[in-house]
Amino acid sequence: MKKKILNFLIFLLTLVSICAICLIAVLDFEAIKYPFTASSATLSEAKTAYLTIAGFLVCWAIAFVILVRVQSEGSFFKYKMRDTFTGIGNKGSLKAKFKKEKNNPYKRTIAYISYDSERIVEIHNQTIFYNLELETAKILEKAISQNEFVARLSNGTFGVFMLCRDGLTAQQRTDEILSVLNKMQKRVLFENDAPYRAGIFVSDSEKDSFNRAYASAVLSYKYAEENRVNSIFFSSDLTAKEESKKNKKAKFNKAIDNGEFQMFIQLLYSVQKNCFVSGEVLSRWNNPVEGFIMPTYYIGEMHRVGVIEKFDMYMLGKTCALLENWAKDPKFKDLVLSCNLTRHTLSSPDFFENFKKIFKKYSFDHKKLTLEITEDSLDDNKTVAMANIISCKENGFGIALDDFGAGVTSVSDISDYALDEIKIDREFIFALSNKKGVDVLKGFIDMAHRLNLTVVCEGVETEKQRDTVIELGCDIIQGYLYSYVLPVEEAKELYLKSDFTNQ
Repeated sequence: MKKKILNFLIFLLTLVSICAICLIAVLDFEAIKYPFTASSATLSEAKTAYLTIAGFLVCWAIAFVILVRVQSEGSFFKYKMRDTFTGIGNKGSLKAKFKKEKNNPYKRTIAYISYDSERIVEIHNQTIFYNLELETAKILEKAISQNEFVARLSNGTFGVFMLCRDGLTAQQRTDEILSVLNKMQKRVLFENDAPYRAGIFVSDSEKDSFNRAYASAVLSYKYAEENRVNSIFFSSDLTAKEESKKNKKAKFNKAIDNGEFQMFIQLLYSVQKNCFVSGEVLSRWNNPVEGFIMPTYYIGEMHRVGVIEKFDMYMLGKTCALLENWAKDPKFKDLVLSCNLTRHTLSSPDFFENFKKIFKKYSFDHKKLTLEITEDSLDDNKTVAMANIISCKENGFGIALDDFGAGVTSVSDISDYALDEIKIDREFIFALSNKKGVDVLKGFIDMAHRLNLTVVCEGVETEKQRDTVIELGCDIIQGYLYSYVLPVEEAKELYLKSDFTNQ
């Protein structure tokens, strides 16, 4: 609007200036032609005319400068409202679009679409990531309809503005867009390493601010990612869940800082040596109000609220401290301890550096510590997990694959990773009552031995199970038949009192 007014003003000033010059040329010709013989009155009139023309020209110049500035500011504003890398809109333009449509009878909707860009860089490289970003922007621009708007918000994150009749329509439309994006990712990367997911916010009021809409969409996306579903529609329940999540996180952090999680040990029996040779470190939460709480009630929650890595490091620290203590005691210096690592911890790029800060504080033989990893750790982020495993092996630590057979690990995975032992899941021990179960377990043990791996059978609870696994070639036995999960002092007593000579 300003630009149109200034254009009209310049046109008007130019027209008036031309008319004034023409009038002066006609009326004051004498003063122009004979300036020295013209009367003083004529010269005065000419001077006034010249000043009038000068005034018009100055006004014209000022209007022209203002117009140029407005045009440049408009171009700069357009530049600021675009993502410099992909050329599509950015967060500012998405916000402007949301505000502009506040009186629209349809519901304003924001779909926050993202994928794990860090994982793409780790698995592939930075160039592949950049190409994926450009391709995503290109696909989104093609996919949106006339009343929709797309913006790039940050690395791996995009926003789509839509006008929808209701939440169901918004979710259906978002899932259509996600389907196109995930097909593109599979075409570019040959697999969906980090699928696109979305959080959706549908505004029910013109008073809804962009900041509320954006934060709600981001929160919905977090739950979609956590639950590994395509999209989640925002509701007030999510806000309550997020508040509960924050409270639980604070509670866990406080418990870790206060040392409420205590170390327990289950001893493992060696068939060849006929004695206890190692122990698995486990935990129990000694809650001041509820007493001892089993891991099944807090490990999963810790992972969900984002404190599992801190907990893993806490348990590693306690294990290293115990091993340093045992290294000074001839009675326990030969015992090996194994400590569990969750998928999230092993897949963290910072894991080994954080672990290094811990084990450097303590003096003990690193061969006395085995790190137990789960099958899903290998599947989650192979590149980072393998790098962390190699770093641990290079520093003398053992690596055991826990709960083998319960996941999707292949023989090639076992040979690729620098493993020292596999721990066969207890489900296969329970299945020893039939011939098929025996054949399966024998196949596992024979394969592991061909790969020079030590075999641990978990969950052995009866003498019949013990006799069977020994006959099949099991190296180490873990289960209630030999040892319950005990506090450290009780585990030490059991170790010292154990006598298997009559077994």
